[in-house]
Amino acid sequence: MTLRELPLSDFHRSCGARMGVFCGWEMPLYYRSIREEYFACTNSCGLFDISHLGKFLLRGKEATPFLDYATCRKVSEIKEGRGKYIFFLNWRGGIVDGATLFREKEEEWLLISNAGAREKLFRWLDYLIKTNKWEVEIEDVTEKKALFAIQGPEAAVIAKELFQVSGDNWPKFSFRKFPPGFQVTHLAFSKEDGFEIMSDVSLGSGLWEKLFKEVERRGGALCGLGARDLLRFEATFPLYGQEIDETITPLELGREDLVDWEKADFIGKKPLLLEKEEGSKKRLVGLEILGRRIPRYGYPLYTKEGMPCGYVTSGNYSFSWHKVLALGFISSISGEKGETLLVAAPRTRLEAIIVNLPFGEGG
Repeated sequence: MTLRELPLSDFHRSCGARMGVFCGWEMPLYYRSIREEYFACTNSCGLFDISHLGKFLLRGKEATPFLDYATCRKVSEIKEGRGKYIFFLNWRGGIVDGATLFREKEEEWLLISNAGAREKLFRWLDYLIKTNKWEVEIEDVTEKKALFAIQGPEAAVIAKELFQVSGDNWPKFSFRKFPPGFQVTHLAFSKEDGFEIMSDVSLGSGLWEKLFKEVERRGGALCGLGARDLLRFEATFPLYGQEIDETITPLELGREDLVDWEKADFIGKKPLLLEKEEGSKKRLVGLEILGRRIPRYGYPLYTKEGMPCGYVTSGNYSFSWHKVLALGFISSISGEKGETLLVAAPRTRLEAIIVNLPFGEGG
């Protein structure tokens, strides 16, 4: 399969980026080091090229009622210029994808999806539209748009100075448009503050150059997927293919707050109601690993007595908390905070203590 390239791939290579493959795209993994890029985001600012994310436009006089039915959140309440993080579910209540949805106009929406779910989500939405004859058009504009992110304490200063915005009234999950064709959203895929800037590919090079100069002037850094993954992991944001897939429900993920039960109907509502009544079979937990070895996706989890109880979804070393942490799903009856589990790593077993989520809150 031919790898997709970012519009600015040549620039990333010229800056010494270590390139790798992610969801069919050749992406910068890091430029100098993940550690340096991580601390740039926590202390100053980091600049990411995230043009690989899926980008869809949905238009038509039934776009809003369609999205209200296709998602488990009440999107009809979203005002123009605002957005929400949402789940698209399948008929069993499993998560097809977690995405951000923004209302551009009355019946025009922008959807930003995970790169790994792009084709699947497009097919799913297209199927629903055609099967039920909704008066909605969906267009995949992923490769027509550049998308960049700045994250860190200086991100808001850069965004406001670059686009000449005064004042502090820029709520999260809201966007503004600026000539000649930039859309700037107050949003970050981490616990740090941040903004995402989208434009046509033709404007991307000039935009990146301006952002790069501002980030560099403030002691920031270009950042790759390594730092981005660590930042989202520490904030306990789920990643498609790890904490999210079609066998996992919002309740198992611990995100019932993203389900609007009062809606008359939505795809997956009945099985979710049954799960809510009977209880979830598994749940997401945080783990503190005793030692320096990082557990990887799919490593089995066992109770102290040796009974299988779940699996690891993500693991990383936290530079902020100076310890190895992990996320994993365990059976609902397997353990509580403070209890010890065992991680079956190759040739060894690691001890892991169940901790609160999000990481860093309450031990």
